[in-house]
Amino acid sequence: MLYVQLDDKAVLKALEPWHAAEFADYVARDREHLRHFLAWADRMHEKEAAEAWLRIFAQGVLDDTRRIYGIWDGDELTGGTMFGSITARFGSCEIGAWLSRDSGGRGLITTAVGHMIEWAIEERDLNRVEWKCEPENEPSRRVAQRLGMTREGLMRGAFKARGDYVDMELWALTAADWRARG
Repeated sequence: MLYVQLDDKAVLKALEPWHAAEFADYVARDREHLRHFLAWADRMHEKEAAEAWLRIFAQGVLDDTRRIYGIWDGDELTGGTMFGSITARFGSCEIGAWLSRDSGGRGLITTAVGHMIEWAIEERDLNRVEWKCEPENEPSRRVAQRLGMTREGLMRGAFKARGDYVDMELWALTAADWRARG
């Protein structure tokens, strides 16, 4: 999956190391919004840091262990999604996403993640898709619910964010769950 039209203006496509300056600018522009739920937002202060991070994902594509995509609304990068991990031998992956405050409410994340789930299950033949979010991240919880995921539990102190360990909810679906939705 390299390019998906999300609505009449927005597209999802690979976020590559050569997008580093644009990615660093995006993070700087929306840092206050992003930093609440994304620990990496505070590390993306310059093109070099963004490029190093994007290179990890580029290597992950080669290793079949992770992928990252950007959401462009017209010509402006306004969000992204990622396979934070792909573990083909266990048939599982984890998906994450983020979006500028101004781009919310259009279903972009739900649509993008739906395409990612479809790719993971139908193209990669993975069986399990996981989604993790902080319990108070209501938009993220709603995405999981809209996509038919089941809340499997609370992982206490599972993620370091804003200088402290925070709880994470684990949501997931299986290939059978996805296919049963029609």
